[in-house]
Amino acid sequence: MACSLLYAVNHAGLSRACETIPEKVVSKPLNDCFSTRSRKRVIRYLFTYTLIAFSLWSFRHGLGTMLSLSVLIPLLSPDGSPVAATVKGRVGESDPKRKMLLIEVDSLSTARKSFSTRGWVRGHPSRREEGEFPSLEPGERIALSGKISLPRDYRVPGVFSWKRWFAEKKIDAVMHFDSSSLTRRSRSQGSAWAQGYDRVQRGIHFLHSKLSLIFFKSPYGYVYRALVLGDTSGFSKEFSEILIATGTIHIFVVSGWHFGLIGLFFLASARRFALLFPALQRINLAGCTALFSLMGVTLFLALCPTGVPTGRAFLASLLFFGCILAGRRVSFAFLLLVTAFLTAFYYPHSAEGASYQLTFSALIGIYIGHRVLAPVRWYSKLGVTTAAAYLATVPILAYHFHRISLVAPLANLLITPLISLLLFPFLAAGVATAPLEDLSHLLLRGADRVWEVMAFICRALSEVPYAHLQIFPPTLFELWLYYLAIGVLLYIYASKRPSISKSTSRSSVKFEYTASGEFFRLPLAKRVGKFLMIIVVLGIAFDLAYWYCKLHPRHLVFSFLDVGQGDSILIEFPGGKTMLVDGGTRGWQKESAFDLGKTVVLPYLRHKRRKSIDYLVLTHTDLDHLGGLLSVVQGVGVKEVWLAQWRDAKEHFYDWLRAVEEREIPIYLLHNRLRPERIGRASVEVIWPPLSLLVRKTTEPDHANDRSLVLKLTDGNRAALLTGDIGENVEDAILKEFHFVRGNLRADLLKVPHHGSGYSSSIDFLRAVEPKVAVCSVGLENRYGHPAPRAVARYRLAKIPLLMTESSGTVVVHLKEDSVIAKDFEGETIP
Repeated sequence: MACSLLYAVNHAGLSRACETIPEKVVSKPLNDCFSTRSRKRVIRYLFTYTLIAFSLWSFRHGLGTMLSLSVLIPLLSPDGSPVAATVKGRVGESDPKRKMLLIEVDSLSTARKSFSTRGWVRGHPSRREEGEFPSLEPGERIALSGKISLPRDYRVPGVFSWKRWFAEKKIDAVMHFDSSSLTRRSRSQGSAWAQGYDRVQRGIHFLHSKLSLIFFKSPYGYVYRALVLGDTSGFSKEFSEILIATGTIHIFVVSGWHFGLIGLFFLASARRFALLFPALQRINLAGCTALFSLMGVTLFLALCPTGVPTGRAFLASLLFFGCILAGRRVSFAFLLLVTAFLTAFYYPHSAEGASYQLTFSALIGIYIGHRVLAPVRWYSKLGVTTAAAYLATVPILAYHFHRISLVAPLANLLITPLISLLLFPFLAAGVATAPLEDLSHLLLRGADRVWEVMAFICRALSEVPYAHLQIFPPTLFELWLYYLAIGVLLYIYASKRPSISKSTSRSSVKFEYTASGEFFRLPLAKRVGKFLMIIVVLGIAFDLAYWYCKLHPRHLVFSFLDVGQGDSILIEFPGGKTMLVDGGTRGWQKESAFDLGKTVVLPYLRHKRRKSIDYLVLTHTDLDHLGGLLSVVQGVGVKEVWLAQWRDAKEHFYDWLRAVEEREIPIYLLHNRLRPERIGRASVEVIWPPLSLLVRKTTEPDHANDRSLVLKLTDGNRAALLTGDIGENVEDAILKEFHFVRGNLRADLLKVPHHGSGYSSSIDFLRAVEPKVAVCSVGLENRYGHPAPRAVARYRLAKIPLLMTESSGTVVVHLKEDSVIAKDFEGETIP
């Protein structure tokens, strides 16, 4: 939010800086330095050269797209599986801490053919590989072998889209490489253009490293590096949470605010320098200072990481200084609309992202707020700007991140002036005086004191009760309803208030009704206002009724989440109670960022507006079923936990069990001798494991998969069978337990046992269950080869429709009285 706010404030500051230049100088456009014939010739040449350059750029980047990685990889692998290939190109970024490489690709070679292509690849060592990450510098030319594929999402509603994130970063593919295949290539290889490009990149990297060394002379160097260069790799998890809780994390994303400050600094510096020499005022002072500022922001662009915020901010700066160079008045509306259009044109996927929506919603809110509320004093302008930007961006923050900060307006009002007026000047002076080490160190110490004050403010505000809230993401209808309600309130206010206008005397301010105010008081306008108010009220009532029906279904609803090679099933019972069976997987390390409970299961629960789970079921203790449940227990309320025997469980199980006990959640051990549990009008029956496993008799199957919970859920004449990871031996034992009575096991929905393993789903078991639809939770190109071809053949032989999460995404099955309906991730009914 405040990123957009500061973007507008600083551009306003640039306008005011230009207004302070003497009127005769400002009104003199750049082309007044030439004769009429000369200036027409210059303008014609500039226009022609610009058109030629744009045509060449379009030819290379437009037609060249046909050979880009995003087009080439689907041709090499139509089914989406990874392609074994070797890429050659230039290292754009190397991060040993995250074990990540960013490579600008020149060519791609497979076992059969080599292709000249272009694009960016994000590389990681293969999971089987251990050892040190290769030491590489940006600009090095390398060749690397591995498996390359397009970015893929977990297709679950309400979950963060990695595919869109990669598209915004201009990353075309991901690659898991083998470090032993790395080959360094000579810098002399390639064309003269490529060698020149490498020299420029090495120069930028050298300047980047020098800035980093200057900043790291201070104990808060990691903060300054993030603030100026956008590198947040030095942030701890606790520090990041504080910034998120106070709504100030945006400060460390290089965007329009940074470019505004840099442009303002260069503009003010050039103006002060020019005013020291009266002879310079004979030329176009405004144009020359704008040109100098444009050179400054271009240099800053080269130092910053590439991305949509950086590109968008540079486009806005280019337009702003271009208007000054042309002697044109800078219009905020023009700047906003053209920047939005060019950003969406150059970054086609950016309009769907949070950064684009937050920036332009904040700017539109600021523009409308100033037009309607018309603040006069500087403090009223600042308050209106902050409130307008916050109100305009709150629903978008909730939509994308499922959280809002209630202290963000106050935090940004306190932090922004400290950074703009104190911290940045200290840092700029410290960098400028780097050759004078004592003076530079003294200035950086001043920046340290400012940052300590800012850190104290952030920490104090983050500890305020309810400073940071996790909320349900709004739907598109609710977003529309929110903005309509805000518009109606502004409409009502504008129809009753007098406008404020400054008189010629600065000491007095007069109030008068404007034509717009009179318009709002017309009978037709009043009717429109009342009509809009009625629409808002009806919309709120409709939304409440809709979610009441969604949270209280009339039949059993099963959601098989796309969690890769793992299981996670959300069950909604008639009447509104919920059950979560398993939670997907996570990394082996405790601090691993790979946690599907946090990144997939919890966002889906918020998407479904479920703040608690009535029954949390763990079928068995394998990590692909248990891994994500730790984050679920920590993230939502759980009323009961069901599980079976956990013999031979590993450390991650006891970590989860401790989290359950700390929250005093009741735990129940299940076996097949228990009576069916009634949940509303539905019932849950335990089919497996037998009681003998709980009393540790060794005559029963003793593998972790064979101790999986098998549950049968019944609602009227409909039933579902959830089988965990059982194998054929357990299937035979279940058939013997039920004396081969097919009616006892019959179910309309079957969760495929053990992800479709070849040692499960026996033909006798399938004939006993007779499902109308079977769902297999399986990961794309998993190392186990699931589902096995022979298991798939059994379902075909039994004429049972088999749905897989790897191809259909999240599968939702409705067990209605008269039908069984299955829908894929796109919401389309699967026949």
